[in-house]
Amino acid sequence: MASANCEPQVHVIAGPEGTGRSTAAGEFARATGAPVVVADRTQCYLDIAVTSARPQGDAVTRYFLAARQVRDGEFPAEVATSALLHQIEVLAGENPLVLVEVSSVSLTRGLAECRASLPFRFTSQVLTIDDPAAHVLHLRARALRMLTAGMLDEFALAWRAIGQRPFVSSISGLDALVRWCEEASVNPEDLASLPRDANLLMDIADWVAQAHLERGIAQEAAFSSLSDEQHAVNHTD
Repeated sequence: MASANCEPQVHVIAGPEGTGRSTAAGEFARATGAPVVVADRTQCYLDIAVTSARPQGDAVTRYFLAARQVRDGEFPAEVATSALLHQIEVLAGENPLVLVEVSSVSLTRGLAECRASLPFRFTSQVLTIDDPAAHVLHLRARALRMLTAGMLDEFALAWRAIGQRPFVSSISGLDALVRWCEEASVNPEDLASLPRDANLLMDIADWVAQAHLERGIAQEAAFSSLSDEQHAVNHTD
């Protein structure tokens, strides 16, 4: 239990898409024994774990904000923010240090707005993009790994939830698949069944990488609101 006379520390680790945020949080957690709260709405969806880059199998105690399926629809930002604050409060009552791995812009804003009223000592570490050209190459390689690891199959299952197609089309990465289908005149229902040759996968990977880059730019702008005690870290993996 955290001491009643010791203000718990909440250390926020944030970073744009593909900058190694989960790796950094995992390394910090293993070094300190602190639990990690994952402030990411998309990673709450168990059926798009590859698409969302949900951390798995690294022996770190992570707490997600919910356990959802795409058919459940969008996880409202205000509900997710409440879940985040509640999870931090519970863990800070049991641990002197809690790590918060932040990737969601909406949750970043919610946490920043509430931070001053919370009885914790906040510190933050923001990962940044050192070399934009190298980062784009990294995102492309990452997208290709996702595509070969099951992203297309996750998309196929998600697209079957007809009533949730607008939501599916808004998910980072899956939005790129929808746009690629429109450009290539391919029915999204048929995407997963196309022959997965190298040229096709590389073409789709370019679209996914661009979507992730656009999200990363929005994330980087939002994360600047976190920094009372900000430590910039350049990282490309």
